Amino acid sequence: ATSVNDSSANEINGTPAGGTTLGQDGKREKAISFDGKDGALSFGDIAAMDSPSSFTFSTWFNRRTEVATATNHGVNNILAGQSSATSNDNFEVGTEGSQVEIYFDADAGTEVDTTVQVEAGIQNETWHHIVVTYDVADSEGKALRLYVDNQLVQAWDQFKAKLDSSDTSPFSLGLARPSDEKWGQFDGLQDDTALWNRALSPTEIQTLHTNGILDTSAKGSHILTYTATDAAGNTSTATRTIIVTDDLVAPVITLVGEAEVTILAGQAYDDEGATAMDEVDGNLTPFIDDGGTLDAVDINTPGTYIITYDVKDLSGNSAVQVTRTVIVQSGNPVDLWIVSSGLAGLPEADRALDADPDADTLPNLLEYALGGDPVKADQTTAMPTVDFSSGKFVITYIRLKGSVDASLAYKAQLSTSLGDATSWSDSALSLKGALEGISQADLPDEKPFAESSYERVEATANTAMADEAAGRQFLRLLVEQN
Repeated sequence: ATSVNDSSANEINGTPAGGTTLGQDGKREKAISFDGKDGALSFGDIAAMDSPSSFTFSTWFNRRTEVATATNHGVNNILAGQSSATSNDNFEVGTEGSQVEIYFDADAGTEVDTTVQVEAGIQNETWHHIVVTYDVADSEGKALRLYVDNQLVQAWDQFKAKLDSSDTSPFSLGLARPSDEKWGQFDGLQDDTALWNRALSPTEIQTLHTNGILDTSAKGSHILTYTATDAAGNTSTATRTIIVTDDLVAPVITLVGEAEVTILAGQAYDDEGATAMDEVDGNLTPFIDDGGTLDAVDINTPGTYIITYDVKDLSGNSAVQVTRTVIVQSGNPVDLWIVSSGLAGLPEADRALDADPDADTLPNLLEYALGGDPVKADQTTAMPTVDFSSGKFVITYIRLKGSVDASLAYKAQLSTSLGDATSWSDSALSLKGALEGISQADLPDEKPFAESSYERVEATANTAMADEAAGRQFLRLLVEQN
C-alpha cells in the first residue's frame, strides 16, 4: 500500500516511508510496524495542528526494543512528532525506559519550549494505550495531561498558550523530522492512532481504551460513552454505567424497635433506627439512608409519617426497603394509652376508665396509672407490693412520670384508724424514688429508666410498727385524675 487512509471524513492520509510495514497483527485490528531505523508514516502539514490551543493524540503502541537516537529535544522512541529542519518543531511524544517523554513549544509572549518526562510503567513487548490532551482553557489550569492505560499519569501547568506555529513541519509517526534527520526512531507497532482538535474527557478516554468492550475481569463501575456526529458536525453523547461484580446478594436491613409507633402531639420522638448487614461487606448500618423521611416527622402536627430505610452494598446491590410508621395523635395521654394498650378495639363501654374488661378487679384508670395491662388479668403484677421486713410499713408502686401525664395525682397515705376518715395523712410517710436509689429495673414498658414512661416509688411509714402508739397502721394509695 502506498498510503494509510484516514477513517474520518477529513481525508488526512499518511504516506509510509523507509522500514514501515502495514497490515500487521495489532491491538485492535491491523497495526503499522516501524523498524527503528528509518520507518515512518508522514501526514504532511496538518493545518489544525499548526498552532492548536487544544487537541488530543491517542495511540496503542508496542515497543519491541529501545533505540538510543533521541531527537534534538531529548525525546526517544518517537510515537508522534511535528518537526522538521526547515520549520518549527512544536510537539513530540515518545518513551525512554519506563518513562513517557513529551516535548512542547507553547508561546504565550514568554515562550515555553521544554521536554517533560514522567514515570508511566512502559515495558517492551507490551501493548500500552497513550493519550495526550492539551487545552489552554483547562478548568484547573493544567493544559497538558497524559493518560497511560486509562490512568491519568500527570498533568502539567507550565503550558499556558496555544502551540507555537509549526509552519510547514509534517506530522509523523515512528520518528521525527522524517524528511531530514530521521531521529527518535521507534522500533515497534502502532495501532488505532487518532487526532482530535479538542481535549477528550476522561470518560471519552476510557471508551477509547475499552473500545466499547467491557472488561468483565475488572470489578467496579465502568462508564461507556456513545458519541454520534451528523454531517454538519453536530455532536451528541450519551453514557451508560455498568457495574462489574461477583456479589449479587443484597444486604438485609433489620428494623430496631416496633414497626408502628404512636405518640401524642408534642411528645418527643427518638427513632430507634435499623441495622444493615451484607454477606460480603459486613456491617453497613452507618450507610443506611432515610432519605430525609426521619426529619419529616413533625411531632407537633397530628398525622401518619412513614420513615424509610435504604442501603446499597459496595457492589451496588440494593436492600429491600424497610419502613416504620409513626402516628402523631392529638388528644391527652390517656387517649394514646387506650390505642396502644388495645382498649381501642373493645366496645365503648369497656374503654371507660372505670370499666374492668379483663375482670382482674383493677379498673382501667388504675391499669393506666400503675402500668398494668387492661386486656389481660394482671392484678398480682400491677398492684403495689407491701413489705414489713424492716420493721416499718413499706409500700412500693409503679407510677407514670409527671412528664408523661401531669393530670394524675398519686397519694400514699397512712392512718391508725379506719373509722376516722380524716386521719389519713401524707406526711406520715416518706417517699423515695430513683434519686434515692430505688431500683428502676423491669419497668412496665421494658425500657431503661431514662427512656421509660414509668418510675418505681417506695413509701415508708415514718414510725416503726413497734413504736406506733395506736398499735396498728393502715396504708393506702390514692390515684386521682384531675
